[in-house]
Amino acid sequence: MEHHDEAVIELEKRLAVYLSNPNKLPTKRPMMKPFKHDKQRSGTERVDAINYLYNYIQSLKTKINQIREEISIGKQNAMPYGFASFNEVETAHAVAFIARDKKLLGANIALAPKPNDIIWKSLAMTRAQKRNRRFWFTFLITALTILYIVPNVLSSVFLSNLSHLGQLWPTFQGSLSRHPNAWAAVQGIAAPALNK
Repeated sequence: MEHHDEAVIELEKRLAVYLSNPNKLPTKRPMMKPFKHDKQRSGTERVDAINYLYNYIQSLKTKINQIREEISIGKQNAMPYGFASFNEVETAHAVAFIARDKKLLGANIALAPKPNDIIWKSLAMTRAQKRNRRFWFTFLITALTILYIVPNVLSSVFLSNLSHLGQLWPTFQGSLSRHPNAWAAVQGIAAPALNK
C-alpha cells in the first residue's frame, strides 16, 4: 500500500508538470529511474515516467487485490486487529462507550486513530518484538542521558564562571586578566546559549 501511494503521488506530480499547458505539450515526455524497491524493473536506465508509473501502479493493484482475496478466503493468517466502520461518528462513539472496560471474546474495543496516524508496520509486531523495541529505545535514551551529563556539567561549571577555566589553564588566565570586559561578554552570551 505504501509503494502504491508513493507511486500515485509521483505520477500525479509528473502529470501535473507534463500537462500544465494541454494546448502545447512538451516534445519530451518526463523520464525517471525505476524505484529501488521495484523488483521487476531494477536498473539505472531512465524510462518514460508516465508509462512506467502507470504500469507499476496497475501491478501493485493486482498484488493488493490478490492479497485481499487470500485474506478473505482464509489462506493467510488473520492479524490480531480489525476495524469496523460506522455511517455516523455518534454510533462509533456509542459502541466504544458501551464496550469500554469489557473484553468481548478477549477483544479490546476502542476508537481507532485516523489512518494516517497509525504506524501500520507496528500493528503486525508480536508482543515480544514490541517489548524488545521498547527495551532498546529505553536503553538508548538512558545511555544518551547519562553520556550528556558530563558535558552538561562541564559547560555549566566552566562557562558560568570563566575563572574556573582560568585556574586549570594558565594561558587562558592571562588572556582573561588582560581582557576582562571581552570575556565577560563571551561568558554572558555563551553560557546561556549553550546551556539551553
